[in-house]
Amino acid sequence: MELIADLQTSARHAQAALFSPDGGELITMGQDPAVKVWTVPGFELARSLDGHDKSVNCGAFTEDCGTLVTGSTDKTVRVWDFHEGTLLRTHKGHTNTVAGVRISPDGMWAASASYDGTVRLWPLSNEGDTRVLKGHKKNVISVEFVDGGAALASAGIGGEILLWDVESGESIGALEGHTTAAGSLHLDPDGGRLWSLGYDGRILVHSLADRSVEREIEVAEERPFMLNLSSDGGRLGMTYSGGAAVYSTDPYERICAASTKVKGMYGVAFSPDRSLLAAASADGKTRVWRVDG
Repeated sequence: MELIADLQTSARHAQAALFSPDGGELITMGQDPAVKVWTVPGFELARSLDGHDKSVNCGAFTEDCGTLVTGSTDKTVRVWDFHEGTLLRTHKGHTNTVAGVRISPDGMWAASASYDGTVRLWPLSNEGDTRVLKGHKKNVISVEFVDGGAALASAGIGGEILLWDVESGESIGALEGHTTAAGSLHLDPDGGRLWSLGYDGRILVHSLADRSVEREIEVAEERPFMLNLSSDGGRLGMTYSGGAAVYSTDPYERICAASTKVKGMYGVAFSPDRSLLAAASADGKTRVWRVDG
């Protein structure tokens, strides 16, 4: 991989990165409370979204690129008009760090995962009630909408991935397989498979139709942390202790990799055309590589 940007995006740990759905901007988040927006491909700082009080850990876009949702150590979920750069609303209710957020495909709901052990569903409009989903015993780290947005998957400390009905907020089962925490959940573009990366060093591909483990992949890298899928599902990006790499998904084979001197490598994201990979790291930098192949 060719390093094309080495951005000091935070004074301390950079936590997460994501590209806008149109690929024109890179959004970075970290232990500074500002959400920073960088131009692509120039990687110049274009603007900051200010409102959080503590570290910003995660973000998600609506498909039209109009709305950005972010989650923070300040226990809030904030909704932004991305084009205007204005804060639309602040959702309060979590009693601990918000670690993961997702937006439903129809743009109606934002889901948040928190270290308080709950998952919450927030209406993105001013209408509707917040739903509190209780079932995890410890920290919840990641959420992902499945079944066309009718259901939600959540994972964290503990091996199981819980499934929820979005309309009712009721539990509808679980996906088994991991023996420790699962830090990343990503839905395959075909909609029928959920990818999860566990701190047990395994990637599991779950069939949502019969709730079975369809594939099990042993990760060779030390201390894998986060994974992300390209928009076409053909590539998988992963961060691990001291580096980042890109793999084909079928078959699972390494395509390219880059090492860093930093052991703490965190959030990872592909550009929409999968030509770029961004990764946040413990030295406060977000690195962007051009992906081979």
